[in-house]
Amino acid sequence: MKRLSALLLVAVCVFLAGCIDDSDKDVDIDFTTLNTTMLYAQAEKAINEANKYVGQTFKISGNYTPYHDIASGRYYHYLVVVDDESCCTYPFEFVLSGNPVYPDDFPEENAEFQIIGVYKSYRENGKTWYYIATDEIVIL
Repeated sequence: MKRLSALLLVAVCVFLAGCIDDSDKDVDIDFTTLNTTMLYAQAEKAINEANKYVGQTFKISGNYTPYHDIASGRYYHYLVVVDDESCCTYPFEFVLSGNPVYPDDFPEENAEFQIIGVYKSYRENGKTWYYIATDEIVIL
């Protein structure tokens, strides 16, 4: 009887292991699981100490805000984390892989969406800027 119970337990565990969604197993910081206080604390830290987070994978959701730099003609895309009172915002620039076309390949302005991507940096106009490199935008 013990042997049958053990075999049944192993079979159930194997079955359940196959049902677990481990698509986020390589995420270093999952902002989507943090409570409000921790979310904003972590977002602020990631922005203010950005160089410490380069190379880490983020899973994060927020609202979409585009910015068009008229001088360069370039569009910048931001995922904005807003606190409960809408007084504090934490903008994360993101870059969608491939050759995305604005506005066709991006959410509507202020739409809530989620991305998973690697935090990276680039130099522009003598300054270092940070962004999340992502392959996909998921509209929430």
